[in-house]
Amino acid sequence: MPPPAPARALTAGVAETRLPNGLRVLTKEVHGAPVVSFGVWYKVGSRNEHTGITGISHLLEHMMFKGTQRYRVGEIARTLFLNGASFNANTYYDWTSYFETLASDRLELAIQIESDRMAHSRIAKEELDSEMTVVRSELEGGENNPETLLRQAVTAAAFHAHPYHWPVIGWRSDVEHMPREALRRYYRTYYGPNNATVVIVGDFDTKHALDLVGRYFGPLDPIAPPPRVYTTEPDQRGERRITVNQAGALPIVTLAYKAPAAASPDFYALDVLGTVLGEGRTGRLYQALVETELASSVDAGAPSLHDPFLFFVTATAQPGVPAGKLEAAVLDEIERVRAAPITPEELARAVRQIESSFAYQTESVTAQGREIGYWAMVDDWRYLSTYLERIRGLTPATIQTVADRYFQADTRTVGHFVPTLGSAFVGLPPQEAAARVEKVGRGARAIPIPPRSTMPPVDRHISRFALANGIAVVVQENPASPTLALRASLPAGRVLDPGGKAGLASLTAAMLSRGTERRSALEFATLLEDVGASLSPGAESLATMITGRAESRDFHRLMDLLAEMLQRPMFPTVELGRLKGQALAQLAQAREDPDSVAERAFGRAVYPAGHPLRPPAFDEAEEAVGRISRDDLVGFHRRQYGPDRLILVIAGNVSADGVRAAVESRLGAWPRNPESEPPPALDVPLQVSAQEILLPMPDKSQTAIQWGHAGGLRRGDPDFYAAQVMNLVLGGGGALNSRLGTVIRDELGLAYTVGSFFDANLYPGPIEIVLGTNPANARKAVEAMAREITRLRDHGITLRERDEAVAYLTGRFPLRLETHAGMADVLWAMEFYRLGGDYLDRYADYYRAVTVAQANQAARVHLHPDRATLVVAGPDSPGR
Repeated sequence: MPPPAPARALTAGVAETRLPNGLRVLTKEVHGAPVVSFGVWYKVGSRNEHTGITGISHLLEHMMFKGTQRYRVGEIARTLFLNGASFNANTYYDWTSYFETLASDRLELAIQIESDRMAHSRIAKEELDSEMTVVRSELEGGENNPETLLRQAVTAAAFHAHPYHWPVIGWRSDVEHMPREALRRYYRTYYGPNNATVVIVGDFDTKHALDLVGRYFGPLDPIAPPPRVYTTEPDQRGERRITVNQAGALPIVTLAYKAPAAASPDFYALDVLGTVLGEGRTGRLYQALVETELASSVDAGAPSLHDPFLFFVTATAQPGVPAGKLEAAVLDEIERVRAAPITPEELARAVRQIESSFAYQTESVTAQGREIGYWAMVDDWRYLSTYLERIRGLTPATIQTVADRYFQADTRTVGHFVPTLGSAFVGLPPQEAAARVEKVGRGARAIPIPPRSTMPPVDRHISRFALANGIAVVVQENPASPTLALRASLPAGRVLDPGGKAGLASLTAAMLSRGTERRSALEFATLLEDVGASLSPGAESLATMITGRAESRDFHRLMDLLAEMLQRPMFPTVELGRLKGQALAQLAQAREDPDSVAERAFGRAVYPAGHPLRPPAFDEAEEAVGRISRDDLVGFHRRQYGPDRLILVIAGNVSADGVRAAVESRLGAWPRNPESEPPPALDVPLQVSAQEILLPMPDKSQTAIQWGHAGGLRRGDPDFYAAQVMNLVLGGGGALNSRLGTVIRDELGLAYTVGSFFDANLYPGPIEIVLGTNPANARKAVEAMAREITRLRDHGITLRERDEAVAYLTGRFPLRLETHAGMADVLWAMEFYRLGGDYLDRYADYYRAVTVAQANQAARVHLHPDRATLVVAGPDSPGR
């Protein structure tokens, strides 16, 4: 019997159960890995809001992490953190969801937490005051993004009556003035078992899971039926236009056509049209706009929503291309699909790409739970059972009919983003800081450290072999899904860029898939996209990496193309010209992004002139791109590409013997390259004293902050694991579970994003701390950051913090192996850093062996606040 189709496989085995209080429970056992995903989906989103309380669904989502009758402030996140869970929440137009993915033996914890906050969330006034600044910071991050601003403006112009008019995050004034009483009413109106669906996917026993759900959710009383959304958007009777002006780099054009609800029979054809127009290099928009150097990027498609929404077509211009010219080219492609059917080849390619996208989701219980829950909210989870059959039943003529029906000028809203030179930012609130009454981290009651997982060890079926020419191959056989993931690397990284030609390694890597001696760029892309596969090359600091994926039935096609691109690239001049144009467009956009500006300035401050890892200034980078020729690419490939030190990892539904034969036949005769150069010395001395770099960026609503200094930590150093434990306590746990997150985000409400990390490679990279904040809060955030760095360096971490960090690092590791891609990443790192074949089994032991004294010694060795660089990029304000 053939395996189930991918879409049907997503719903195969799903069982639906109803509790007496109305809670719907969807369960699906998947025993490929000892992991389970648990989610609760509430049928409430921005669609249920009205003027005055826009954004309340999203704001309430934030408040659901702020404590219950059982859990104090911060304890939900800390408890999940200690148990190694991947957890988050999301709000969309039609729903709000909360999920945890964790080791299977900890399913009861997720059920207990979600049942508690369904009925007993506190929503305290003081917590709302603090979280308001965090949500405001999230708003400001979106306001910095030109495409987000344009999408919001176009949607607001397209809808006059329906609540899809406002963005999911809400209008700023509504969010800022939201009273606590409104949140409480909203919570009581929509959060109840009869307005929710529980989705459980993974390694569990259904009867036991249902018993747990009944024990924790069963006693909850149902709520009154929530108010029905009855507003229908009036017919649009003419094209609408809108222009957004803000500091930016490139014009953007968005066309939005009125589209039906996801449950409409016409929506299948629109899904295909989105793929034909906007997917990959074979997509019509890419061919018509990017290949002709009118656009640097394109996108098309319709979000699947409960009510009629929009089909978006978006294009970002190349430098020098005006919005009007870009719009005309987009309209030409829209008229083409209205005037004539798509080709049978285009339809077949779109169907395979859609099939493959479903197949890839079967790798992950998290992805399966998300897909099942999404459709349970939008229409019915059973929608997925017939989706591919409906797609396969489409004809080019049927699709043309649907295109002509919806791509009408009278139902179109056109938006242009027009960059300005950046006038002074107006509208900046004079104060943004919020004090927090209840401090989470210090003095909080201890949460029990969870016991070690009781899951038995599993045979991961990993093989390793080497070819005579030096290629190292690692294979993991896993038939859990009909797909595979590929990782390949060779020593041709950015550190080998010659002087004055920064970007040569990156351009060489990107050109690998743009034409070979046998195939043109389009032919190469077509062979991949015809089967929904991918091969994506790119240069990192030390190596050129190639990531790939395919359905297992297309393994040999993927290997043929990998061998071609590595050994026989053509580097066509016309393709190089297009790629250089896209690189210049990306640089132009980076100039206007505070995060990118801060990151580049930080790198230039930490690495001295002449260092291979020192990034060029924006002007220098643009000049270097212009100087690079085809001869440069050919020469770099001749010097650095070869089988020597090439690593190839394949994980998925393959056999080790089959992989060996495939690699031997395609790459076994590739001769070693005696010209290949090793990377240069990359050590960097600490700077003599601290320095501060302020980079004013008018007309931006959020400030990017980056702090750090040259580091001394390599991946293979004995204190690597101690430094990782120390860093997790400092900021590596992110905004919810670290000292920096606790103080800057939770206690002071100064930022939405906070994080720290070591760039510990084969070379000692820098330690970095990044955060995003409102400009008025920048100075306070920097001062708080400095205090916490100094406090940790001088006084170290506690035994409790060490235990929590180790619990998280060891508990989270199995989740990294949930997908073929995740497993391939870990196996590649094991080979590249020579971690040993037993690394997967010894990983937890490395961290459990770290003592408090070792972590504190790592802080003294690796943290140097008196010799660090601080970069602040954003609007000038009194707060700095």
